Amino acid sequence: MNNQEVMDFIKAHNHCFLGTLDGDQPRVRGVHLYISEKDELMVHTGKMKDLYSQLQSAEKVEICCVDFQNMIQVRVSGISQEEEDLRVKHQIVEERPYLKPFVEQGSIHGLGVFRITRPKATVWTMNTNLDKKELITL
Repeated sequence: MNNQEVMDFIKAHNHCFLGTLDGDQPRVRGVHLYISEKDELMVHTGKMKDLYSQLQSAEKVEICCVDFQNMIQVRVSGISQEEEDLRVKHQIVEERPYLKPFVEQGSIHGLGVFRITRPKATVWTMNTNLDKKELITL
């Protein structure tokens, strides 16, 4: 896959898994990846959650987007960088109606948003299972 094909795959499979560290303990959970108009990969969470502290303290993260039907995985590693721009937060809430009650109960400031910067992707399929990994810069 080339850069654009990887981004198209991620957009089509944006319910993915996110790996972080909690001290020295790995943590993985499902997330709904947000992709900005500029193709920036972002995750969001409530600031009161463990995920928020993990994203703040462990700068390296990895997501895994999966097409289970075709047995394809795209893993993207990068650096977690907090985004404080209120316009970005409002855009995410606007596009994700399920976040509106959370914001209405508290405030937009309770929403933590993180960009995945310096993203590098690898693609795995059953056919390429034993091939050397190729890093694709996004």
